[in-house]
Amino acid sequence: MSQPFRVMFVAAFVPLIVVMAIAYPASLYFGPPIGGISRRGAWPERDYVQQLTPEGIEVMANDNTIQVADVLVMGDSFSVGNVWQSVVASKTGLRFKTYNYKDNNNCFLPWIERLASGLEGYAKAGNRLVMIESIEHQFMERIRYPERCAADSLFRVRPIGQGVWHWPTSSVHTQIDIARQFQTLMHMAQVAAQPGKVAGEWVKSAPLKRGDLFSNIQSNRLLYADVDEYRLQWTQADIELAVATLKAVKTRLEAAGFQFAMLIVPDKLHAYEEELLNPLPSHAASDLAQSLRAAGVNAPDVLSVMKKSIYKAKDVYMPNDDHLGPNGHRALAQALVATGVFAGVQSRQP
Repeated sequence: MSQPFRVMFVAAFVPLIVVMAIAYPASLYFGPPIGGISRRGAWPERDYVQQLTPEGIEVMANDNTIQVADVLVMGDSFSVGNVWQSVVASKTGLRFKTYNYKDNNNCFLPWIERLASGLEGYAKAGNRLVMIESIEHQFMERIRYPERCAADSLFRVRPIGQGVWHWPTSSVHTQIDIARQFQTLMHMAQVAAQPGKVAGEWVKSAPLKRGDLFSNIQSNRLLYADVDEYRLQWTQADIELAVATLKAVKTRLEAAGFQFAMLIVPDKLHAYEEELLNPLPSHAASDLAQSLRAAGVNAPDVLSVMKKSIYKAKDVYMPNDDHLGPNGHRALAQALVATGVFAGVQSRQP
C-alpha cells in the first residue's frame, strides 16, 4: 500500500471509526427509540419507556368483509387498531366497523354524505350509530377547512386481524445518529439544569407534581407533543363553527335514519393537566365536548373519566408517546359505555 493511499485511508476511515466508537455506546445508553414522540422528539428512551407491561387486549377483526355492523366509526390513529372498539364490543355485543380518514386530508364530511345517500351500502340505516372520533388537537382543523374535502374521497377500512394487542416494548430503530444523540443530550441537559421548567421544542417534557402516574424512570415528567397546546388558541368563534358544523351533520344523518355521536379523545396534556407543576393558562376550550352537548350534539363525556382514570392505573397514556396504552383503551371503552351512548343501538348479530 503506497504512502498516499495509506494517508487517504486513514483520513477517510479513522474519523468514522472514532464517531462509531462514541455513537454506539451512546446508543446503548439512550436505548432503542420505541415511542412515537420520544423517537421523533429526540428524548432518551431509557428515561421514558414504560417499565410495566399491562395485560394485552383481545382485538376483533376489522375489514371490508364486515357486512353487518351496528356501529360505524370514522376515526384516526386512536381508532385504527380497533382496540377500544373491541373492548366496547365485548361489553355490549355490538359489532363495529371502523373507517379511517387519517390519509384523506383529515376529512370526514364527504363520508357523512356517502352514508346518508346510501353509497356505503347502508341505505336503510335501521338506527345504526355513526361515531366520528378525533383526537382533540386535530379536531378544529378537521372542522375548519371543509374545502379540502373532495366529494369523491375514498375512505379506507384498514384491515386488522383478530389477535391480542400490546404496546410495543422493543424497536427496530437505532439511536446511532450523531445529530439526534446531540439533541437528546441537549434535552437531558435542559431538564438537569432547570428541572422545574418545561424542556424541549415540538416534543416537550413538563414537570409533574407527582411521580406515580407513569411507570417509566422519569415518571415525574410528562412527555407530550406541542400540538396538544393547539386548543389553548381556540376561540369562542372556533367553537361556534364546530357546533354549527356538527349540528348539520347530526341533522343529515338522523334524516337518513342514523344516530350520531362525536367522540373527542382528550389530548395527553389535557388528561394530565391538573398534575402539571406549571399550570396552563385559561382558555375557551376547557371542555369542548361539553360545549357540543350544550348545543344538542351527542358528544359523550369521556374527558372527566379519562382524567380520573390516570389515578387508577399507570400508563393510561404511554409515557413515551401521546397515544393510549392498554389501560387507556380500557378506560376509554368503559367511559363510553357508562355514558349510555350505545344504549339506543340494537345489535344485528345472530
